[in-house]
Amino acid sequence: MNLSSKLFGLNIKPRPWNKPISGSDNASFARQDIPIMWFHTEGHPSYHLPDDTVEKIDIQKYEAIIKTSFLTLWKLANE
Repeated sequence: MNLSSKLFGLNIKPRPWNKPISGSDNASFARQDIPIMWFHTEGHPSYHLPDDTVEKIDIQKYEAIIKTSFLTLWKLANE
């Protein structure tokens, strides 16, 4: 368990993924060999379907992901 998991209650499962160039926003970076960091909220039954609405976003998880991303990038920038 990493520090962000303890601080924000996320269940982080790091995995290497060479060139994840599917439909995600990170594909253009991966194609250029720019390292990416990708978090996913695991969605919900109507994820990316017509009845997917903003009310279905898990705001607490989204906030935890943003904080984790910030702390990770801060650590990388200062190493």
